Amino acid sequence: MTKEEIIQKAIGTWKMTRIYGYCENDGTEINHYGHHTTGILMYQPSGYMSVQLVNNPRERFQSEDWNMGTDAEIRAAFLSYQAYYGKFYYDEEAEAIIHKMEGSLFPNWHLGNLGELRYAEFEEVGEDELLHIRTPPIEIKGKEYVFHAIWKRAL
Repeated sequence: MTKEEIIQKAIGTWKMTRIYGYCENDGTEINHYGHHTTGILMYQPSGYMSVQLVNNPRERFQSEDWNMGTDAEIRAAFLSYQAYYGKFYYDEEAEAIIHKMEGSLFPNWHLGNLGELRYAEFEEVGEDELLHIRTPPIEIKGKEYVFHAIWKRAL
């Protein structure tokens, strides 16, 4: 596929079906976001993208005022949700979609010039269109994992 065809195929809204990390060194698999992860990934014709991942179920705060959460409630909320947005483009040399983050729940990813590689493959399964995305190796607790996310086009 050409660069333009890949971008056109990616544009739209995708719903999370599965995400996991795989350690090639020892064969372990982790569910960093939990076993009941839901999420949404949107690629817009304008060149913007956003992604949100949620580990369900999430614990409610005792207070309805989100500024009044306890430290434990805030920590649990932070660790059960991930979101970022920014521009995206296809890098032909890397053969990957680049997410150029402009904002993120994780403050270290809000750098404006940070580009995250995402290797993308499309698959048709019956009437479903799937988008398989994998990351380069990411270090988690001293091990390197490649994260695999499987998205289904939302209709």
